[in-house]
Amino acid sequence: MAPTGVSIKLSGREAAFVDRLAQAGGETASREELTLALGYREIDIESRRVDADLRRLRQKARAVDTELPVHAVHALGFRFSAKLSTIK
Repeated sequence: MAPTGVSIKLSGREAAFVDRLAQAGGETASREELTLALGYREIDIESRRVDADLRRLRQKARAVDTELPVHAVHALGFRFSAKLSTIK
């Protein structure tokens, strides 16, 4: 569910991306961790596969008028920049 409370249909990779960031609990998840979590077999530091997955995820969030609270941490990876809440 988006920060605005709107549901967003995610692909398996997009759901894995969000799940891995949630597991990091606000800390930075490395590109390597995300690459493995997304099911890519080879870890290639130069690859932009993770960036492409994040770009598609951001596009889906923008389509429902929200910004995804994910920020790149230079040379490290990505992290959520907002507090997470659980759905009850």
